[in-house]
Amino acid sequence: MLPHTILRGSQRPQRSVCHVVTHDGPVAPWRQLYALLRAQIDSGELAPGARLPSLVDLSQTHGVAITTARKAIDRLKDEGLIVTSPMGTFVAER
Repeated sequence: MLPHTILRGSQRPQRSVCHVVTHDGPVAPWRQLYALLRAQIDSGELAPGARLPSLVDLSQTHGVAITTARKAIDRLKDEGLIVTSPMGTFVAER
């Protein structure tokens, strides 16, 4: 995990932890990203109703292709953990 600062528009800097997805291990990158997001949802770090980062943001933050991020998101959606709307992707209410 590497700490970094996220700047979005006119927002103040926020400290975040970048979880690096490895590409040379036995676990596929999409499964690593899925596990990370699932753990954040299960722990409450991503609370019900919280908006998930966009596919582009996930891709850039974790060093994966957009299709890899989409596969992780699709898995979470299939499990009913997240919902999508025209406004974005959100953690499902439990």
